[in-house]
Amino acid sequence: MIIKSLHIISFGMIKDKKIELCDGLNVVQGNNETGKSTIGAFIKFIFYGLDKAERDKYVGWGAVGCSGSLVLEAEGSEYRIERELYSGRTKDRITIVNGSGEILNTEKAPWEIFIGVPENVFLNTAFTADIGSAVGGQGLPEAIENIVFSADEAVSTKKALKRIDDGRIALYYKNKKGGRIHELENQVSELEVRLAAAKSASEHIFTLDDSIRQRKARMNSNKEKIELITKQLEDYETHRRIKELSEFEKNGKALDVCQKELSDLEKKYTLNGFLPDRGFSEGLHAFEASAAELKELSLNAERKTAAAYKEMKNSSSNSILRIAAGIGGVKALQNMYDGIDTKAFGYKKLAAAFFIFAFACAAVTGVLVYFKIPMPYCFLPAVPFLLFLILGIVYAAKASKLKKGLYKLAAKLGTDDPEDIPALLESVVEAEEISTAKTEEYNKALEGQSETTAKTEALDRKIRAYTNKYKQTGMDGLSALISEVDGILSELSFAHRQVEMAQYKARISSERVTGESNEQLKSKLHGALKEEDVASYKCDERRTELNLLLRQNEAIAEKISAEEQSFAAANATFTLPSSVYTKLNTARDELEEAREDYDAYTLAYEKLNEASIALRSSISPTLAADAGEIMNEITEGKYSSLGISNKLEITYSGGGMTHPADTLSSGTQDAAYVSLRLALVKLLFPKGTAAFFDDTFARTDDTRAEHIVKALCDYGKQTVVFTCHEREGRFAEKYGGKVIRV
Repeated sequence: MIIKSLHIISFGMIKDKKIELCDGLNVVQGNNETGKSTIGAFIKFIFYGLDKAERDKYVGWGAVGCSGSLVLEAEGSEYRIERELYSGRTKDRITIVNGSGEILNTEKAPWEIFIGVPENVFLNTAFTADIGSAVGGQGLPEAIENIVFSADEAVSTKKALKRIDDGRIALYYKNKKGGRIHELENQVSELEVRLAAAKSASEHIFTLDDSIRQRKARMNSNKEKIELITKQLEDYETHRRIKELSEFEKNGKALDVCQKELSDLEKKYTLNGFLPDRGFSEGLHAFEASAAELKELSLNAERKTAAAYKEMKNSSSNSILRIAAGIGGVKALQNMYDGIDTKAFGYKKLAAAFFIFAFACAAVTGVLVYFKIPMPYCFLPAVPFLLFLILGIVYAAKASKLKKGLYKLAAKLGTDDPEDIPALLESVVEAEEISTAKTEEYNKALEGQSETTAKTEALDRKIRAYTNKYKQTGMDGLSALISEVDGILSELSFAHRQVEMAQYKARISSERVTGESNEQLKSKLHGALKEEDVASYKCDERRTELNLLLRQNEAIAEKISAEEQSFAAANATFTLPSSVYTKLNTARDELEEAREDYDAYTLAYEKLNEASIALRSSISPTLAADAGEIMNEITEGKYSSLGISNKLEITYSGGGMTHPADTLSSGTQDAAYVSLRLALVKLLFPKGTAAFFDDTFARTDDTRAEHIVKALCDYGKQTVVFTCHEREGRFAEKYGGKVIRV
């Protein structure tokens, strides 16, 4: 992870400040109180936030919170972390934006994503303050162990083991004949003997005292119940009387309302001085029954007339009958057919006779001509020939015309052959008789319908005369009037019943009311029984319970008197063992706690010692390799490797020998410490992070400081040095680092 830039909007004394960082050494240089450490705190704020003390410190004067952003590069991608803290809010607003401008949807904190270790580890490893005298090789192995163990260089594992062992010995000597546990065991034994003696003497007196107290408590509880039940019963009776008085007043008002409603209804439904009654309603219903009967008769007559008319129309629907009806009936049609047929036959015979006579005349003329009879005698037969021929043609034409008339008549009668007409006319004779009968039935049905209509009109006049005293109406409005009158009678009947019921309730409630007013009754209430609880209150059960409690208290008082006399006699020689109980319980508790503490001390010592040995063995090779590589760069190859034993003791090789780190010069020891610090950062931060040094080299001489700055420039990873000296800045510019002046 490489921090690219910072934008501090509001944090402590810094407002709207932007800082660009390089991926190597960055020296933030400025005088005291110019905000160098505040910048480091801002970086920590972006990843971890602030605790309460830090909030009070870094919320700017007159500001409502802290806010800003940090741009970093991790795993080849760029991210921007925005964080806002406002006073009054318990949770910061955090936004993480990737290089594409997309907001990451995650519930993880920034340190979980980009650093991977909690805040205390980060502050005690990646952040390094003044090296001091304890770092130049002296106590360094212990400091390394402390950092890996607790993330705090000041927390000593060896001291912790010493304190644990001292605490364990103080509790119990190794020979088991001394220590706090031994003292408490003797004290518990002594108190148990004293308690056994006290128990034998005090058992009777304690039993009596407890019995007396329990009986008195029960007696007092019974007294409270007696008082409560007595008040509840009195309140119950008072509530009952208040309710009866309220019901009496309510029933009186209800009676007045019912009587007024009845009077209003009678006025409302009185018309022309007449109020409909049951007799008027019965008369209307009688008329309704008659009207219904006539209506049924009328409907039957109408249906019968319609059916007769339909049958009459159906019987006269025959086409031959319709034609016959147009010329006077079937008989006239028969006579017409017979006349036409007879004439046609006569004309046909005459035409045949004339044609025969004409043929005879023509034959005579031919014979005369054949025999060469002289003119004009041979043509004398020609004159009758022409006459007979003309007459034959005339009568043949008349016969043909009549024949055509017969064909037309046959077509109208529904046949193609005139010879069928006689048979058709015979079949129509029966249909004509049926049609005549249906017509007579229809006429009779019309007479019946007229008679029913007359009866209906007469009944309508009677109804109008009967209803004239209230609302005159005929048969058509009779049902509506009946419905109206029945509704009125129903309302009046209901109102009468309501008045009767109200009169009954008023009479009953008046018999229960006493002479006291509502205010007088309410003043008697104790408040022991609420009005809403009266309905569910079991009065008889409470009276029984009251009598039982009174008898119980009488019996309890007699027993208390007898037990108090026995208690006074026994108490004269009795000593309470309460102090012995208290001391014994306290001693036992202290002994139990001491034994638990002793076991805890023993377990803690063993586990911490095992963990220390395992930790030293596991981290030594890794730390030695990483620290040696960094040390090689700082010392320009003079010290190419560092050794770290299982006890985390630092050594170096020289002259074919292995030497302890405390034989190095103080400057070289500081370089070794910085190397180990950077190696620890690499070990403890799997996701990588920058290393921060806040006035770490303040007491380091110029030569050593220059070597360290050069090493940090050559380190190849991002580091940030906060300093109030200009020399670190000069050295950084000299070896390719970046200087940021504030």
